[in-house]
Amino acid sequence: MRFERALAIHEKTFGPEHPDVAAVLINVGGVLADLGRYEEARVRLERALTVLEKALGPQHPVLSIPLTLLGRALTGLGRYEEAQRRLDRALVLQQQPEEHAGLMEPLTALGLLQLARGRPAAAVPLLERALRLAPEEAATETRFVLARALWESKQDRPRALELAARARSDWQRRGNAPRLAEVSQWLASRR
Repeated sequence: MRFERALAIHEKTFGPEHPDVAAVLINVGGVLADLGRYEEARVRLERALTVLEKALGPQHPVLSIPLTLLGRALTGLGRYEEAQRRLDRALVLQQQPEEHAGLMEPLTALGLLQLARGRPAAAVPLLERALRLAPEEAATETRFVLARALWESKQDRPRALELAARARSDWQRRGNAPRLAEVSQWLASRR
């Protein structure tokens, strides 16, 4: 993996505790989580979090990035309580007096966690909020997760199909073959 090579170069150049190393660890962790390699992702994301906490302090909003990805990896591992703690912390770090797009990722990850726990109705308000805050170009994942939550909770199945179809169109336009296949399969099994 090219990220692993970049990580080695950054560690040699800056030292293992540098924030730039943490940025590469976050990227590596995110890719590994997307590949379903959750334990490997967890290890890198925990390390990135430790480096950034030392460099920036425990309350810096940028910590929400590794915390959110870590929450997703822990959800993939079935470690729901740990995932909840990480995602709640990410959300707190992103809280400001007003709603903003930075809340989208932690809210979407919390929605995924609720789905994994078999609580789709609890996921819906989190995902609705995330979708309201999401910039248009970043809303695709949230749309598909909300579609799944709406479908599984039997709240608004026509809207669920509409949201999933829109996600499919977005991923098709972007050439994201794995996600396109996933959403297409989901839609085919529900029509």
